[in-house]
Amino acid sequence: MGAALLGAERVQEWRQIAPMLEARGLPKVDTLMGGRYVPAVKAFFDHLYGLDRGGDVPLAPDGVEDFVGWRRKQKRPA
Repeated sequence: MGAALLGAERVQEWRQIAPMLEARGLPKVDTLMGGRYVPAVKAFFDHLYGLDRGGDVPLAPDGVEDFVGWRRKQKRPA
């Protein structure tokens, strides 16, 4: 799983990252099967990155807001 998510050169990092993500809802290793259920892991990351919203594009910041400048533009002459 670590190699698929982080790349082969960072597999060791996955062993440190996985417990932190488990606290946030990442499916734990199934003791009977000896691994994580891959569709559940995908669903976890889809939810984490906002990709489970029915096709809506996740919102991303587009820069610093300029509320003062916006208000100046919105004022209309009386």
